[in-house]
Amino acid sequence: MNILYIGAGFVGSCSAVVMAKFGHNAVVYDINKERIGVLNTFDRDLIESALFEQDLGSLIVQNKQRMVFTDDYNKFSSYLDSADVIFICVPTPLKNKEVGDYNLSYFDDAVFALSQALLHRNGGSQEKYVVIAIKSTVPINTQEKLVQNFENKGVKNFGVVSNPEFLVEGQAVKDSFSPDRVVVGATQEKDFIIMRELYQRFYNAPGVSYVEVNPRESAAGKLISNYILLSRLVTTFEVVGRASEVISGINFEKLRKIITTDKRIGNYGFYNNIYAGGSCLTKDSFALARQLEVAGGNTEQIRSVLHGNIFQFDNFFERIKKDANFVVKGRSLAILGLSFKRDTNDIRNSGASDIVVKLIENGVGQLRIYDPVSNEIFKKNYGDKYADLIHYCVNEEEALKDSSACFILTDWPQFSTLDQLILKVCPTPYLIADGRRMISHSYEKMQGAGYDVIAVGSQFIKGKN
Repeated sequence: MNILYIGAGFVGSCSAVVMAKFGHNAVVYDINKERIGVLNTFDRDLIESALFEQDLGSLIVQNKQRMVFTDDYNKFSSYLDSADVIFICVPTPLKNKEVGDYNLSYFDDAVFALSQALLHRNGGSQEKYVVIAIKSTVPINTQEKLVQNFENKGVKNFGVVSNPEFLVEGQAVKDSFSPDRVVVGATQEKDFIIMRELYQRFYNAPGVSYVEVNPRESAAGKLISNYILLSRLVTTFEVVGRASEVISGINFEKLRKIITTDKRIGNYGFYNNIYAGGSCLTKDSFALARQLEVAGGNTEQIRSVLHGNIFQFDNFFERIKKDANFVVKGRSLAILGLSFKRDTNDIRNSGASDIVVKLIENGVGQLRIYDPVSNEIFKKNYGDKYADLIHYCVNEEEALKDSSACFILTDWPQFSTLDQLILKVCPTPYLIADGRRMISHSYEKMQGAGYDVIAVGSQFIKGKN
């Protein structure tokens, strides 16, 4: 089949390359000229420097004969004549987090341009039927609005479906090859038939739930799934972690083992963090709350979870001052980990992004920053604004050198041995702020060596002199 994508971010690029691997032809358009330029090099390392996803760069190189990347909309439009499915995969951030309304400017721009281009396909006859599939996370009633929008503009011979993605960043390619579910929301049987052909590999496949519903159920399922995932994380912070922080004699890892060995509970979300970040879970939960409020629903539970996530961050930062009596002003501090989690260079809503701003607001002298893959992305976003305060380091040792404290903020596996490097590089008195419990196995050892430790899920650990 001939598949078109509007949006070359994590979702669009990962979906497109997997479709190409399955034998479809994929054309990907994006207004980001820099990103398209990198994708068009078909150089694995360059691609992964822009979009760090396991195997993404290699797969794009391997399947380049069935892939086209372009920032030229005229070129993109030339493929509409033969298009079977067009995916909309543009970002939909929130206008205002507290309100929960989506900023649909990218989506609306994409829809307007697409509606104009669709009018001219097949020499204006619009004789070929095409399905527009919404992968962007959007308000629940978007599919019906989009149908009405296209019809009002004179677009013919089309269908619109909701086809949300449930990919996990860091393993998006893997999840695209073997998803636990494929959800298609449509109102016409012919649209279901086309999507079944597109996803033939998964339709009736063992181990994959292929779910056909109406568009509102599909869109709502995406939002509610992300809220439930967020609630599991925040419950861990607010209950398991808090119990371990305020009641003596409780070890977070041992408490977690007791809980997660219950098969009814499972083990998703039972790890600690300074908060649940990333681009989806909190955004979609705020948006869900907003849409329920507009419809007259009670959102106390959702709002409570969102508040708990914010409290987790604020509490961690306050403990630095309150429990450790550590003064940030004028100090040189190491920041280890910039992405919101391991195996991605995505810094959206990452612990580091907010900690850096907070530390600068509190008068930090210098920030010595290191992440295995996210330094350049972070520098692009914050370099000009904080250039005089941030030093980007080539490894963990350079970041720790001459620092008074370190903040461990991403769960990169290599950070689990930071205790050894801290002992080597950082003389006491010294504060370790472990926002991911990466060196929890060494807290007692670090205490015995004279280091103070503030960690999510632990009481304050005062170094022994």
